[in-house]
Amino acid sequence: MLIEFSVTNFRSFRERQTLSLVATQAKELESRNTFSTRIKSIPLLLRSAAIFGPNAGGKTNLFHAVHFVQQAVLTSAVAGQLGQKLNAKPFALSRKTRRLPSEFEIKFIQDGVVYEYGLACTESQIVREWLIAYPSGRPQRWFDRSYSNRTKKTIWTVGTKLKGPHKLWRDATRPNALFLSTAVQLNSEQLKPIFNWFQEKLTIVVPGVELNPYLTFDLAAKETGKSIIMQFLNAADLGISDILVKREPFNPNPQAAQQSPIVKGQVFVTSPGTFEAISASMLHKEVDSKAFVDWDYSEESNGTQKFFRSVGGWHRVLSLGATVFVDELDSSLHPKIVRFLIDLFQSSETNRHNAQLIFNTHDTSILSNDVFRRDQIWFAEKSKTQSTKLYSMSEFSPRKGEAFGKHYLSGRYGAVPILGEVALNG
Repeated sequence: MLIEFSVTNFRSFRERQTLSLVATQAKELESRNTFSTRIKSIPLLLRSAAIFGPNAGGKTNLFHAVHFVQQAVLTSAVAGQLGQKLNAKPFALSRKTRRLPSEFEIKFIQDGVVYEYGLACTESQIVREWLIAYPSGRPQRWFDRSYSNRTKKTIWTVGTKLKGPHKLWRDATRPNALFLSTAVQLNSEQLKPIFNWFQEKLTIVVPGVELNPYLTFDLAAKETGKSIIMQFLNAADLGISDILVKREPFNPNPQAAQQSPIVKGQVFVTSPGTFEAISASMLHKEVDSKAFVDWDYSEESNGTQKFFRSVGGWHRVLSLGATVFVDELDSSLHPKIVRFLIDLFQSSETNRHNAQLIFNTHDTSILSNDVFRRDQIWFAEKSKTQSTKLYSMSEFSPRKGEAFGKHYLSGRYGAVPILGEVALNG
């Protein structure tokens, strides 16, 4: 469960900006849109958050920031090499910030324990990393590393509550790798829950990344899984009566691939060196008989294909109680399907494990007080220094029943484009 995420000096973010999923004391839609953490200091968290703002306002950069942290945790200890550059991109429109590290901090709950994990880095190295745990409600600083520019050395502080061969882990941590990741690779059982949260409970969909389509095709190839897929498709009213799936081993050799009867299918790597092709077709009922028409998956609309590919991912997120960030949720999807997905997360019936959905969108049809609480609505806009400012509608005091979407488009909450005029010659 995500509590909050903060980013400083990364891409369009200059000053520290924080997205919080902590519910305010407002009672609006409390029973539907919030859930109890059973932790005294953080009684309620939000099931979802929607971020609005103009193009180039920085919405996607927030998702890139979360993705950067996740990938650093999951790969820095095993994928990088000494001296390899990190993909940190500081705020580029200031000479001062270009020389400063990017900083990230994330606070979450895993197995009933609150964790605060943070890191600061340049393109060449990690300059700070820290972890605070609250296993009994009180903070325990498990570790803190800080690089000194003056001495060119890293200062380490490892708390007594963190058990294990600290020196071995410190010595094995490269300057461009995370201590958390390295210690887990060297079998730290105590730190595995933190690593596992990033690996299993955090899903991020940014440009070039999508919810794993294999999860959908694999589910659809099984009778029980197909039933789950059909529940999603029927609820979304896509006119699909059934799915036919065929799967077989796939030879990636170009000559053999040309002879494959299902070369049009989706090809997946199911294990190292093993490939599988899965084809799917959709059955649609004829309008003038009881017969069905068999449409290949590729003949469906882009929106239907996108929704179908993502169903397995949505099911996994809801089943695990994971947190998912989705860039442009409304892309290629009808507003009613977007509303359907939001409702999946905001219903205790379909979201029994308290999964969370954070997304950005331009779809103002969902910007309504019967869909979201004020603390679920966020805005991202550029300041005069061209840096992104992130703020919640909770900072405003809209009247009861106020039309959020209408007033947003009128500029009452900011975060809308200021359009000029174009004089076309010729």
